[in-house]
Amino acid sequence: MTNSFARAHDAGMTNAKNPEDVSPEGPAAPDAPKEAAKRAGGSVHDKLVHKTLSNAKRAAPVLRSYLPGELVRAIDWKSLSVESSRFVDPNLNDNESDILYAVKVLGRKTYIHLLLEHSSGPKTFELLQSARYKVRIWEREAEQPAKEGCEKRLTPIIAIIFHHSSTDFKNHLRFCKYFDMDDDLARLLAPYMLDFGVIVDDISKEETEALLARPVPPEVQLMLFVLRFGREDRARLLRELPKLQPVLEAMLNHPAGVVVFKACIVYMKRVAHVTDAELRMALQDIEDQRLYEEFCEEIESFERTVAMRDHQSKLEGKREGKREGKREGKREGKLEGERSLLLRQLDQRFGALPAWATKRIDVATTKDLESMSLRVLTASTLDEVLGLPATN
Repeated sequence: MTNSFARAHDAGMTNAKNPEDVSPEGPAAPDAPKEAAKRAGGSVHDKLVHKTLSNAKRAAPVLRSYLPGELVRAIDWKSLSVESSRFVDPNLNDNESDILYAVKVLGRKTYIHLLLEHSSGPKTFELLQSARYKVRIWEREAEQPAKEGCEKRLTPIIAIIFHHSSTDFKNHLRFCKYFDMDDDLARLLAPYMLDFGVIVDDISKEETEALLARPVPPEVQLMLFVLRFGREDRARLLRELPKLQPVLEAMLNHPAGVVVFKACIVYMKRVAHVTDAELRMALQDIEDQRLYEEFCEEIESFERTVAMRDHQSKLEGKREGKREGKREGKREGKLEGERSLLLRQLDQRFGALPAWATKRIDVATTKDLESMSLRVLTASTLDEVLGLPATN
């Protein structure tokens, strides 16, 4: 199998091959903050990735597989935690998502920033975006007060780009490659230029067997599979889904796996537009009938849950509509009361009102009516009360 992990060659990065480098250590860290799960408007790509990787125990072997062996051995994997989900910008577009991890390297805190690109095509200056995100993270750190007696320092950041699209990743792996410089100029300016490298995992052309050979948890293998084929090759996704029998069986033996499995169903149905019948037919090819029945039960359970949520959402929408109607009715009633009072006051002071004055009061806002009600006490003319410019 060819390895699709692209790395900056002059950064000395090689793929971790040692089996001891791929098993997570230590207890599971808690899932990412609850506010991440409540984000509204995130894409289905974003939600699937966060369901899968916003857990330190599940993310650990993924990160280990990206990093070079020397760095893997220098990291205290027991210290790995999800610092924040969607750290960079809560308004990232539907083609982007990110997770920020914190870990100790040689005893010092370091960030690993995983930027997930769900683009349908190549981007220009991809690393410029990564640089912008680094700066945002450092700016937030700089805003925090320094510990007493300690010099404020910034946390180093390892940037990883996870890419899947209809094309391969076609950007440079080092930031300095974006500048218009020949070798001589690059050598002269190197001490004064911003430069960094990134690790890129491009699954755009990855085969199913290669994805399943990765030393990562089964939930991640399924996520990679549906991300790889869900958008571009629906027929192949259905044809090769039975190959994931061991992965699916392992997932259904753990509650966390079931959660990711359901997220993958959502992805396949919404992105690949796989129907329930097609999904059941693909799963029926699996020899283990018990497993097939469990799949169907999970799908049906998920569908019932979605239907119930939709029903509850509609009911809540109706209730909110009624509440808003009542609030609007009260506001309108209050407004009409203020108009009626002002009209009576003006009639007492200036006699019968002309049609144009009544019309002006009918379209006045609450704020306008309040101002008129105050002026009616001291104004000497109707025009002054209504806020009209004085005439000669």
